[in-house]
Amino acid sequence: MLVSQKCQYALRAIFELAKRTGQGPVKIAEIAEAQAIPVRFLEVILSQLKQGRFAVSQRGSEGGYQLARPPQELTVGEITRVAEEQSRTRNWCLDKRKKKRKGHED
Repeated sequence: MLVSQKCQYALRAIFELAKRTGQGPVKIAEIAEAQAIPVRFLEVILSQLKQGRFAVSQRGSEGGYQLARPPQELTVGEITRVAEEQSRTRNWCLDKRKKKRKGHED
């Protein structure tokens, strides 16, 4: 099974948050640097992980991201499904928009 770059980044982001469990919120820049993930891409991935209830965020100067539940409760499969599902949904919406512009409707 091939794993997309996006899924690899999502897994690496979760891994980094798991390593820092109990240390409070972790800033996006720290995760990006530790795991060599582009910051802009990581922002999108963390937003999706938050929607999937894998991560929670805290605003402010002491803010950042942390896991929403204990790391031992997370599985690679569920993280991958959330990351891929978000991509499929986005691609479907983009395809639908393109067809609508061309005058095609499903």
